[in-house]
Amino acid sequence: MTASTVKSTAISDAEAVPVTLAAGGTRGNKARVFTATIEAATTSLDEVGDVIKMLRVPSRLRIQSVVIFNDDLDSHATPTLAADVGIFNAATGTVKDADALASAITTLQAANTAGVEIMFEAHDIADIGKTAWELAGYTTDPGVELDIGLTITTQAATAAAGTISMRIIGSNDQ
Repeated sequence: MTASTVKSTAISDAEAVPVTLAAGGTRGNKARVFTATIEAATTSLDEVGDVIKMLRVPSRLRIQSVVIFNDDLDSHATPTLAADVGIFNAATGTVKDADALASAITTLQAANTAGVEIMFEAHDIADIGKTAWELAGYTTDPGVELDIGLTITTQAATAAAGTISMRIIGSNDQ
């Protein structure tokens, strides 16, 4: 049997004659890192529908990574706290897709200092590098900034105030 060589779209595009312009992020665009920390009160974790908005990103940001760090925010022996991670239209303040990035994650139930990558909880790994507006479900770029936030889907059994930090890494086409 003969060994084979396969090429990603990024390599095939670079070798094409003429060269095909590759999607942003595949040819070494500068990374942009967004970070935020919030001290969540127990009243932000004790009702279904509570929203914690964490970061504002450009709609054209090609997202590669979304990581959450947190204290133990549900101190009960059998914690129940769960949250969606979604995308909100910053201009209107309304949710576009409440679980665009993750659905009913339970990472907030225990201290998490190493960070949990959630980018692919709701998306296929082939979605790496899609724009924030695509991940939110828009059919075209709305041209506004987008907020990334958590929506409580199951309230904490025993809510505990604590820290939540989020880091998003992405790149823009320009």
